[in-house]
Amino acid sequence: MDRPDPEHEFEVDDLDPNTFDLGEIPAAPDDARIPSPVTPEPQSRPETPDTPEQQKRMTEASGTSSPDVMQALLQELITQRGQRDRASQPKIEAPELYYGDHAKLRAFLVQCELKFNCEAHRFQNDSGKVHYANSQCRGAAWKWIQPSITQGRSSFATWEDFKTAIHHAFGKINAKEVARVKYMKIEQGARSTALYWAEFQNIIVELDYNDSAYIDKFDAGLPERTQTQLAMLLTKPTTITEYAN
Repeated sequence: MDRPDPEHEFEVDDLDPNTFDLGEIPAAPDDARIPSPVTPEPQSRPETPDTPEQQKRMTEASGTSSPDVMQALLQELITQRGQRDRASQPKIEAPELYYGDHAKLRAFLVQCELKFNCEAHRFQNDSGKVHYANSQCRGAAWKWIQPSITQGRSSFATWEDFKTAIHHAFGKINAKEVARVKYMKIEQGARSTALYWAEFQNIIVELDYNDSAYIDKFDAGLPERTQTQLAMLLTKPTTITEYAN
């Protein structure tokens, strides 16, 4: 084939189709596609997710979930709700360790029951209550309780059984007579009415007098100025609780 003269201007009409062998040009495949200079080529997407995060997004996008995924989500919600419920409940301090002091037995049992009621999720049966109270005992009280524990289990079947037994062991001898003596001597003095009423309640819990007698005694222990003010009431309360408050 003769080379064109460089000085000769090249034109399409100068091409001789007889000089080209079209058979030498390979045929384009059927699925060949000429890329567009304007529209970018679409990228292929995997048919299945490669990561759990992709699976989660596909599940959310499709609006359907497998039973396993639904079960896991439900369990997570239940766990979170239980944690919130426990966190919202008040936490009560442990009662003061009990060493067998007669005067402190009632306070010890009241503190235990307050903790049981406020943290009910921890103390759902009598066994747990008894074991907790046992763990708070020391000294003479622990020596008394120790024989009742066998292989980590208490012989007291209920909380009431435990309270009755510990009352018999460490309760005040003739508590009613002790309360009666205090009842006869009690006065408000220089303390607040609230403190006076608190001690008054601790005493009368051991007695069995009627409200009229309690009101007269409570009134007699008040300062004269307070007695005068109460005497001016048009309607006098009929119960000691109403009168004191």
